[in-house]
Amino acid sequence: MELSPLARAGRTVLGAATACVLVTSLLVPAPSSAAPPSRTTVPAPATLADYWAGTADWEMAAFYPKEAYELLPGDGGFGAGTMIDVGPDGAWYWFYRTIVNPPGCSVFPSSGTVVRRSTDRGRTWGPVARVVTPEPGTPWACDATDGDAHWDGAQWFYLFQCRSDPAAPGPWGELWNICAARNPSPDPTLGTWVPVSAEPVMGDYPGGYNPFVEICDQPADDCSRLAGGPGRVGQPGTPSMFTVPSEPGWAFVDLHAVDPGGLQYQSIVKTRDFRTFVATGTNLPGDAIFDRDDVAGWREPVPGWHSRQIGGGGGAVVRSPSDGMYYNLVEASDGPGGCVLASAMDLGLLRASSPAATTWSQPTRPGRENPVFYSQQPDPSEEVYSLRCSPSYSGMLVDPGSGETYAWFYRRSSDRVQGVYLFKLAFNLLANGDGWRCVEAAPWALADLSAPASSFAIWRDGNWASDGGCYFALSRDVFQDVAVAPRSLAAVDWGGHVAVRQSGTTPPMGFGSSPVTGRVALTLDQYNSSGSLLATASVVVDSSDGAYRALSARTAVHRAAVTLRLTVAPATAGTAVLADQLFVRPGR
Repeated sequence: MELSPLARAGRTVLGAATACVLVTSLLVPAPSSAAPPSRTTVPAPATLADYWAGTADWEMAAFYPKEAYELLPGDGGFGAGTMIDVGPDGAWYWFYRTIVNPPGCSVFPSSGTVVRRSTDRGRTWGPVARVVTPEPGTPWACDATDGDAHWDGAQWFYLFQCRSDPAAPGPWGELWNICAARNPSPDPTLGTWVPVSAEPVMGDYPGGYNPFVEICDQPADDCSRLAGGPGRVGQPGTPSMFTVPSEPGWAFVDLHAVDPGGLQYQSIVKTRDFRTFVATGTNLPGDAIFDRDDVAGWREPVPGWHSRQIGGGGGAVVRSPSDGMYYNLVEASDGPGGCVLASAMDLGLLRASSPAATTWSQPTRPGRENPVFYSQQPDPSEEVYSLRCSPSYSGMLVDPGSGETYAWFYRRSSDRVQGVYLFKLAFNLLANGDGWRCVEAAPWALADLSAPASSFAIWRDGNWASDGGCYFALSRDVFQDVAVAPRSLAAVDWGGHVAVRQSGTTPPMGFGSSPVTGRVALTLDQYNSSGSLLATASVVVDSSDGAYRALSARTAVHRAAVTLRLTVAPATAGTAVLADQLFVRPGR
């Protein structure tokens, strides 16, 4: 039976919304004489180059909740190790962790890996199939997880972290290694997965192969300089894979590793057979491509975050066919990350023209700087749940059939929103439409300049945002202007996700308050070059349970319109509105 993620999400559309479209003449302030920046764009699909240029943003495409996709009830490992790969048949295959209790393993919980198939680009997923399960006497006796799959034209390979029993170390030691399995079936949910080797293909144990010995071999290498000298980086883990057109037959593997002081590094190796690996040479960096020094300009205001930075955890590199650039979505943390409350782990995007680059560029447009996805605000005084975690196990793919670009991350929490979030790049004429900046609400502004500043805020709490990121909370009208060229758009689609809560001006305004009955309105106004109002349309929704509702409409664009204004307004006195995933995009 295939499962519909949106039907079970319990967060994106939590009940049917009763919405109506009203076209009226309203008295509204004219747009500022200083025209907002034009964000008129070309038709989809949006690309990573468009994101870099500031004309496309990530919008949530699906949410996969734990309770719908865990292998067994109470499976706390669900979602970790998530990687989505496109098969030779064009179908998507989702590999992720499951918790098992293998015989002969003294450590519990222990992990294996399962896979599902989707024929509709992640909207629904088929039944679960096992890939690798811990087996006594193997290097994966207790853990087999956190890997990635690759189809080489004849068979699938799955490269994964493996661990024997750390309480009873065998020849492979008590730490994590890298193992490999293969399956000749074009559909990896079918066929039989078998080990590529009875030994780990990478590892720090005596006789094992640690590629970082070759990568961090020169004193000038970043991963030698920061680690205190060559040969001090090991424990390769969290592999992800990509291909390079100039080297057919090779699989390139992105890995992270750690030094004795806890600093983390990301680098790249390659393989033909998944038994032997090349760590230096053509199209390889021979050094770290991401470490703690690469987060210096990140927009992270958490006190001490930059000085505590440990560097690059898991990452994923993908080549974008639209511009031939290699893009890297990578974790950066000020501590162990994951589910440690004191750690703030963000996700950032970098790019290079070659995987051999040791310095990857980062977005520099104002408001576009890293991070792309933020951690929870790690303030214990705001903690409501016993466990809430930063985004992790992220990845990207460019679907060869549609040309669309997707990204994902997993967020674990003790509340109802644990799961995997899938995003797609899309054009949005609004800037910061879904609050992804997290640390600022601009360019949204209060419509009434005399309103208290506390009546509009952005909240950094993935537990209560509709897309696992940040959301706006407002008790007065807010708006954003977008400049468009006359006659450049025939129509626009516009809307967002909104909820009604009890009004308040002290933290936590929003989901920390109680649900109330009320109405919220989204309004799209159109102005000409002299500031005269040409047309207006509103979408209004009633709410009584405080849950998010999805609002959307399509509106024809007046031939003389040069400014579009989207306004979000509480339509019931004494209420607060939560707003997220707001958009205005060219209609098709």
